[in-house]
Amino acid sequence: MRDYDTRADPPTVLVQPRAPDPLDTRKVKPRVKTMGRLLQPPEHVLLALDAWLIDRRDRAAFPNARRHPYLFVETGGQPLAMRSLRSIYERLVEVHPELKGLGPHVTRHTSADLDTEKAEAEGWGEDSWQRHMEYKFGWAEGSDQPRRYAKGATGRAVNRRLRAQQRSDLGKE
Repeated sequence: MRDYDTRADPPTVLVQPRAPDPLDTRKVKPRVKTMGRLLQPPEHVLLALDAWLIDRRDRAAFPNARRHPYLFVETGGQPLAMRSLRSIYERLVEVHPELKGLGPHVTRHTSADLDTEKAEAEGWGEDSWQRHMEYKFGWAEGSDQPRRYAKGATGRAVNRRLRAQQRSDLGKE
């Protein structure tokens, strides 16, 4: 929880690779992508984190939550395990079948796609977009990952341009 700084203005979340933690009892340890970064979550995320911190203090619901420094916990207060994270997505799909296939990896791709489309709409240069993506997602400088993760947005942009060119060529614009 030391990585969520509510005293900063605006509040920040530190995402940092670390050596294995002896307090971490999970079989599968979560990992941070290559590079650390300091992020300023949007207001709605900060409100959700603050509400969660209040709920997390409920010793009856989360009796083990005070025994470790992890922000996200399971029922009972143990650190959130990878299997439990997957079960959150599975439950979302049960309630909303239209989300079939949703998971952490798809969420990451979608975020990269949306960032790419926004950067293009705002006229960002290639270098600015690359640096933004590397920082946000923790990829090493010069990484190919931004292009890999943004394939959906790139494909949609190319197809929009093709349709516009075809309309123009046919005199329909």
